[in-house]
This record gives sequence, structure tokens and C-alpha cells, in this order.
Amino acid sequence: MVANQNPRERAFTMIELLTVIAIIAILAALLLPALVGSKERAKRTSCLNNVRQLVFAARLYADDYHDKLPRGVTDADNEYPPLVPTNTWQQFVRYTGSERVIGCPGLPAPFRLGGYPYAPEGYVLGFIYLGGHERLRTNGTGDMLAQRGWLSPLRTDESQNLPLFAELNVWSPIGEQTVAPHGPSGAIFRDGDAANSNSGGVTSTSLGAVGGNIGLMDGSASWKQAKQMTTRELSLVLGELFGMW
Repeated sequence: MVANQNPRERAFTMIELLTVIAIIAILAALLLPALVGSKERAKRTSCLNNVRQLVFAARLYADDYHDKLPRGVTDADNEYPPLVPTNTWQQFVRYTGSERVIGCPGLPAPFRLGGYPYAPEGYVLGFIYLGGHERLRTNGTGDMLAQRGWLSPLRTDESQNLPLFAELNVWSPIGEQTVAPHGPSGAIFRDGDAANSNSGGVTSTSLGAVGGNIGLMDGSASWKQAKQMTTRELSLVLGELFGMW
């Protein structure tokens, strides 16, 4: 019969224990970036699907209303494409069948899926809705295209290459806020605020934005890198609000 081993002989030495801890720490450091990157890629895919569903919702609405897209001018008769009038928000919920596709799942507070009311303008959508901006688009003169760098589609029988939705890469030098929904490892938010109210209104790329999803009139949607995007004016007051897509 073999005698029991001395407990002291079975125990880890301090050097062995520290070695195990060091190996675990190294493995964690190696795996963490991969896990974070995988999570961010999943968020981008979810955002892409939501953009695509909202494009289809806008087109379904237009099918029922003589090709006219949902209105983009706010309840207070202002032009801020990250905001939509209450009726337009209601129509998006109706035609998608769920509030859960309104907005990007990876965008932290104050943003949330389904959007949220912002009196007296209407709703913060969580995306930039580029359609139905009648006041920004001077009828037939191309004023929006010349001064602001983009043209708002009003009807589905216009160019199918026009963007209809874009992710919320926006900033306001006047409001001193910046939104960057996708950095290398997720949305950029400081002090628990995805509007980054302490940013001074710098560009989204200055905060680390790497891109965003864009949905076109033809129903297609795709990811676009920030370095391939163009800055646009998003307000009736030049210099007040910018976005990029």
C-alpha cells in the first residue's frame, strides 16, 4: 500500500502560481480585442438590417401615398434630418411592424431603439432620415445640392441612387455635440453620453468614427468607411449642423 503524499509536496509554489496568472493575463489580452471586434461587427450588421428595413418601410408608405415619401420636416416646421415629425415616426413603426428596427442597437444613451420624443420637434430617430425635406430642397433649383452637398428625395420615382437613410455621424459646432456610432470597438461616448456633449462639436471622425451604414432609394444598404464619406450641411442655417455619408 502506497503512503499518502505529503500535502506540502502537492501544493503550487508561489512561482508556479504567478506563472499561471501571467499566462491567463496574456491570453485575456490577446482574446479581448478579438471579442470586442466581433461584437462591434455584429452591431454593424444589426444596424445595416435596420437601415434596410426602414428603406423598405418608406417605400411601402410611398406605394400607398402616390409615390410620395414620408415627410422629413419636423412638427415645429424645422429641418433637422436626425429628427422626424411624429406622424413620420408613427408611419415607420406601422410599416416596419416594430419599434425595434428604428435606430442602431449599438448606440448608447440618450439614444435608444424605437427612437424617443423630442418636443416640440417630433422624434429622434437614431438614424439620419434624408427623405421628404421639402424646406431644404428649393423646388427645381438644386439649391440644396449646391449649398449643402446633397439632395433630399421627395418621391420614389426620383433617382434610385439617392441616399434615403444614413447612420448618425453628425455634429453641431453650435450645439457642441458630436455623434460617432461606430468607432474601432463600438460607439464613441464620453461620460455615458453618446451625444458627446463635451466634444465641442468636432467632426465625427475627430472622435474616432470609422464609418456607417447607408440605405439608398433602390432598397440597397451597405457599409461605408468614414474616409470615403463626404461632409454635408443638415440645417436651414448654414454651419449649424453637419453629417457625413
